[in-house]
Amino acid sequence: MAPAPKTNERRYKGRTTRQLRGERRERLLAAALELFAERGYANTPIETICATAKVTTRHFYEHFKSREAVLSSLLDQIRDEASAVILQALGAANDNPTERAIEGLKAFIAYYLGDPRRAR
Repeated sequence: MAPAPKTNERRYKGRTTRQLRGERRERLLAAALELFAERGYANTPIETICATAKVTTRHFYEHFKSREAVLSSLLDQIRDEASAVILQALGAANDNPTERAIEGLKAFIAYYLGDPRRAR
């Protein structure tokens, strides 16, 4: 077996730049979710999101064009997670359409009640 090719990629505390970028993006999304739910979208400036996520505004703009783009990414993430939860519940339900619908609705409601910030 051939050895893995060596890369000259810089590392910061053992993490690659790609890993750091991903971590910053996740922190920005988590901060935006928290702040939008707590203060409201209109009352949450980009600078506050950055301060909460402990990133610079330069890093913010590496990931998002605007505050609207963060909101859109959050909504996409929430939709995708809710869909996965619902599909899992539907897959586990029996073949009765009524019971499948009930299980799907239960999963949907449980997802949003599990973290009320998502609904806000």
